Amino acid sequence: MAQVAFTGDTGAALYVQACQSCHMPEGRGAKGAGQYPALANNERATSTPYVTSLILNGNGGMPSFGHYLNDEQIAQIVNYVRGDLNGQDSDVKPQEIKQLRPENPDYLIFGESAG
Repeated sequence: MAQVAFTGDTGAALYVQACQSCHMPEGRGAKGAGQYPALANNERATSTPYVTSLILNGNGGMPSFGHYLNDEQIAQIVNYVRGDLNGQDSDVKPQEIKQLRPENPDYLIFGESAG
């Protein structure tokens, strides 16, 4: 189970705590020392498995948050990204996240194993 490190109680609040520093307010993304993709108006960000996998496992320069967010929190963030930032109907449930979470994860946290 994840060690909960974020305390927001809505998808928007969790986005601010966990995602906004890189993906910017309103999911607009950023370029500078690195490239942080926009999550708003992004076709890839409408896919529940894609967004969930990125949050759980990270990818490239994005660290894994699977060790820090529980299934309820990830579902809330996925619903915020899909719904509020991309205009999709989104009612992802924690059970759906649980099915996508690896059974024995060895999440990489900023390039080092957390397991």
